[in-house]
Amino acid sequence: MQLDPVNVVAPSRELVLWSRLGPRAGSLFSGLWWQDRWLFEYWAHAAAVVLTEDYPIHRVSMDAYPPPNLSYTATWMAANDRLREHVLHRLGEGAPLPTDAFEDCAVVDWASTGWTAGRNVERPRSVTRRLR
Repeated sequence: MQLDPVNVVAPSRELVLWSRLGPRAGSLFSGLWWQDRWLFEYWAHAAAVVLTEDYPIHRVSMDAYPPPNLSYTATWMAANDRLREHVLHRLGEGAPLPTDAFEDCAVVDWASTGWTAGRNVERPRSVTRRLR
């Protein structure tokens, strides 16, 4: 079940389960996840809740971490310390914020040949999580 950070009504996983299984689905899901431990959160194809029995499948990816470009990531983070501090400070204020609420004060743009090129504001949050 993919985790989606957008939750205007409720988290997407709860809406999907409710629409298919009814109003008790959320508590059943929480029980499987938190009490019974049949599920765990992992970055599978995206942020997702996956079956614990599939842990060996995901272990291959876990063992391959950190990715080869982590040195680039660390260099980018060091060059953009002001941006990282800005994001952490704003997040520390406690209120939920959309990405566009953060100032892009990056000195060096995030380099990518994909859809993340130049998306500086999103990088500190995800990279800081990985570097902890």
